Amino acid sequence: MRKWALIRGGYCTESSVVCDSAEQAQTVAAFTGNAEGVIIVVRENVVKKYTAKSTKEMTKEEFQRAKTDSLDIVAELIAVTRKRLEHNAGAAA
Repeated sequence: MRKWALIRGGYCTESSVVCDSAEQAQTVAAFTGNAEGVIIVVRENVVKKYTAKSTKEMTKEEFQRAKTDSLDIVAELIAVTRKRLEHNAGAAA
């Protein structure tokens, strides 16, 4: 979920392949593979691959922003506040 939230927040690299047809794009997407931290999106004849950034690829400041943004994204997904998530995470430790 963390990597999904990073991608959703824009903390990712993106690459695109433009194909001759929508059918060819589906084939390219199928051969792109299924890897952790990767989301493949096909729109018509374009295949986009989003790969979550690793912590090693981020500055300390970017990592802190990514952490906050990711918590906000997950909190919104489950309809709670980020403060509540942080509080509950601390309680579990």
